[in-house]
Amino acid sequence: MKSKFIMFLSVVMLAGVLQAIERYYVVKQTDMIGGVGYKIMDDDEYKAAYKEIQEEMKIFRSVVADCKKEWSADKEKEGSFASSKIKARKITKGSTYPKMEKAEKKLERMEEGVTEDRLEELDKYAKKFRHTDERTLAREGVKLTAFKDSFEMVTKKMEEQLGRKVPNFGFDLVVPNPDAKH
Repeated sequence: MKSKFIMFLSVVMLAGVLQAIERYYVVKQTDMIGGVGYKIMDDDEYKAAYKEIQEEMKIFRSVVADCKKEWSADKEKEGSFASSKIKARKITKGSTYPKMEKAEKKLERMEEGVTEDRLEELDKYAKKFRHTDERTLAREGVKLTAFKDSFEMVTKKMEEQLGRKVPNFGFDLVVPNPDAKH
């Protein structure tokens, strides 16, 4: 009986020690236009970020629907509301690292990959429209402006309802590919 009790205490103490060990994650975050960013987080930071995204997801569909109605009612708006290009933010926990230094090395490699991918995408975009007539460029400009205005409208309404800022990684005038593997 005494040995079982000692064994039980040992397991409880070991569990407490393991919980006290700091863990770091390289977390992938996707913003509402498909932009990808990485950040190192500990357990508490990840839980807080996850909770924020869950709050956003609860109101996201209704906000987009309201914005779409408002867009349709405004006769001065050019182009159509870009609801299919605006998505709810996502967060994904990556590998676990016991030391911050290892997580920082992984983060650095991942950010380099994202930068290279974005530069390739910008280059493709520039090549696509290099030899395009002005009428097509004007149409693309209207689409891009509608997308940017749609995104800003949704972001503003989300922030009003949440009472806080909704992070994004920037609007670099190229429609990101949300299916890209980063």
